[in-house]
Amino acid sequence: MRWILGALVALACTSATRAQAFCGFYVKENDTRITSRASRVVLLRDGTTTVLTMQNSYEGPPEDFALIVPVPSPVGPEDVRTLERDVLERVDELSSPRLVEYWEQAPYCLDGMSGFGMSARGYGMGGGGGHVTVEARFAAGEYDVVILSAEDSTDLDRWLRDEGYRVPDGAAAALRPYVEQGFRFFAARVNAARVRFGADGNALLSPLRIRTESSAFVLPVRLGMLSSPGTQDLIVYVLSREGRFEVANRANATVPTNLVVRGTVRGRFGAFYDALLDRVWAREPGAVITEYAWTAAACDPCPGPPMSASDLTSLGGDVATGAQQQVAGAQQVLFGPTRVLSGPRPDRPVSAMLEGRRRALLDCVERPHTFALELTVRGREVTDARVDGSSAEAQCVARALRVGASSDAAAEPASRVRLNLHVARTVSYAQPSAHGFTLTRLRYRYGTSSPATDLVFRAAPPIAGGDGAPDERGRLDPSVRRTNVNGFQARYAILHRRLAPPEGRCRSWGHGGWGEPPSGAPRTGTARALAPSGAPVRLEHLLRSPVPSLGLRPGRPPEPPPRRSKAARPKALDRAPE
Repeated sequence: MRWILGALVALACTSATRAQAFCGFYVKENDTRITSRASRVVLLRDGTTTVLTMQNSYEGPPEDFALIVPVPSPVGPEDVRTLERDVLERVDELSSPRLVEYWEQAPYCLDGMSGFGMSARGYGMGGGGGHVTVEARFAAGEYDVVILSAEDSTDLDRWLRDEGYRVPDGAAAALRPYVEQGFRFFAARVNAARVRFGADGNALLSPLRIRTESSAFVLPVRLGMLSSPGTQDLIVYVLSREGRFEVANRANATVPTNLVVRGTVRGRFGAFYDALLDRVWAREPGAVITEYAWTAAACDPCPGPPMSASDLTSLGGDVATGAQQQVAGAQQVLFGPTRVLSGPRPDRPVSAMLEGRRRALLDCVERPHTFALELTVRGREVTDARVDGSSAEAQCVARALRVGASSDAAAEPASRVRLNLHVARTVSYAQPSAHGFTLTRLRYRYGTSSPATDLVFRAAPPIAGGDGAPDERGRLDPSVRRTNVNGFQARYAILHRRLAPPEGRCRSWGHGGWGEPPSGAPRTGTARALAPSGAPVRLEHLLRSPVPSLGLRPGRPPEPPPRRSKAARPKALDRAPE
């Protein structure tokens, strides 16, 4: 049975034949190996904060298993949450390679139009044990999470085995660099009792979102090699206000774009694009390929809506700079019954004494909370306060309660009272929009022979490509250009020429440009949505424009053998034997 961990864009693969795996290895409770089949990773980067959201697929028996991910900073329950599956699908659809179609428009007459600068009209399609410490345990949706730290990778390997996990061979060696750098280890075990199943019998596991803090922007991939059945693809989506990102410790490449293709690509777009990637990696082995770099709030063509403020918030925008506070529901400050510990009973309710401090108390919490208070009351005023607990919320409440006492109250007899305070306030944070964020889509193919180093990311200059309309000769600009604003996408076009000659008396005709279909034909498709056919493809037979960077030139596909109709058969075959 296939197990799907997380429901992201972290990604849908463009080819069902490509195995994909996330950057962690998977451990389980028996000897049957669980193979990682698909990966989606979204990284939102803001300053030193990284919010990682991941989705994975698994093949294996329906038993509990766990995901181990090295993280560069301590992680608590407030740093981990699950997301709805569809937010990742929307990110993947937005950044997937495009297949578009253009129709040649009717020409216009140039007679008597000398002196006018006419330009072609464009049409944008689309509308613990040993030295291992358990730092935290908590539940997040259907996951049981443990945060571990270790002084020795062998001890960590042994701890996992002692807990009943069958970890892959070589785990201790793969874990050692992370232990030496002081990483923690996020272990999310799926609890089968809390899993929802779809109608097809597959588990519907939620995407996992983890927040970490580090000056380095790194994605761990070394552990993924241990669960790899062979060569695998990993797609990484980066969201940041800093613009486009690339890797700093691998070669970088951009996928060829703005290629004119034959109409036979329709329905085989996944296979076509997969073969194109194969050629790029054959030319540049180990390179990380940029497939998309565009503002998150726009697209052209748009296979679906661009990212919304809600999408960005779900993927980490709530902890990023610029998030706005939102208060849900009514806000209340409630005091429980007062119990006198010493001194006279106050002649005025404590709630009345603290009426002016309600706003300060509400500002101390972002979730409903109950505090145990011990107050000193002199006369009709609260002059001192102690709050049980050492949390930031408790300290804030104590400060708020101590403010406002007058000097006149010092002469009054003191009473010590105890009571509970309940502050009801629910606060969330959200980005007002996706404007200002850039979405970068990167694809990396790796295996056991790939460099045993993690992916390190760096900001990169803006690029543009995969845009513009065809010229009069049906050519698209295939260049990737440095620019001021990111606008790069993998786009491939089918062109429909006008076959009928223009009508009317005119000595000279001008090209009418390229635009809408004549009768509302489908305009755009994505590699994510179009599955490849089973037969291999020859890129030369599907291209109408050359790809010099890959040494590809269009070639005419072989003609299919002629079919014989019954009427063309020899008469002897139609007669009864003599």
